[in-house]
Amino acid sequence: MRQSFFRLWILMALIVCTADGAQALSLEPGYDLYTTTGGFLAVDFDGPGGFDPVPVPIASSPIDGSLFDTNLIMQRKSGADPFNVGDEVVVPVEMVALSLQSLHPVEFNSTFYDLKFRSGSLLSNPASPFFQDGTIPNNPDGTGTIKKLDPVGGTFSSFFDVFVEIDITDITDPNNTDTILEQYKLFIEQAPWVETPGHTYPSIPDFPGGNFYAQFTLAEGEGAQLNLAPASTPEPASMVLMMSGLIGLGTFRRKFS
Repeated sequence: MRQSFFRLWILMALIVCTADGAQALSLEPGYDLYTTTGGFLAVDFDGPGGFDPVPVPIASSPIDGSLFDTNLIMQRKSGADPFNVGDEVVVPVEMVALSLQSLHPVEFNSTFYDLKFRSGSLLSNPASPFFQDGTIPNNPDGTGTIKKLDPVGGTFSSFFDVFVEIDITDITDPNNTDTILEQYKLFIEQAPWVETPGHTYPSIPDFPGGNFYAQFTLAEGEGAQLNLAPASTPEPASMVLMMSGLIGLGTFRRKFS
């Protein structure tokens, strides 16, 4: 009798799990956490009427340690419920944080500079006095079109404006600095997304995914190209190797101290 009851309980649990798995998930407002794996931003060092903008190869500059390798955050400000296979929805989107740096020093007029790029309301943009006229309070809303093509995900396209503050520093004279303001319009075309995150995607309560997780993405426009990957936490194997290295280093020091 007890064995039959146990089997019935297992069967009911499987039915419930199967039903939950088949149920379509709603698309909720949320955030997309990215790390930049390459690309460039064109910088107009001497303003309009001067030389052509210089394409600057860029690298990720993580926003904060609590966000792991995240250096770009997009916000989706609405969703859809229900959101079934074949559905399509248009949502307002905004880039709320961007942090980049030049991949290597950039030469202009025989001087080499390091560049840092910052933008987004989460990074207190506009932070520069140049933006205090109130004309650019933050990065305005863009538009995203999200399609659900199968039970686990689909594709999305979007366009949005990015107002960037660029700090440039002379590598031979750190006191020689300047700030440049640039505007870019970026487009994403038919990029993939899924309903569930990968096992290394950060789980951060302040930045919920909303049943939407963008995959490898290309954002580009005139004078700009960003190669984006989902943000990630360290792989468990990497953490084990790091801990093993630290333990080994401690043993080495004790042995020879």
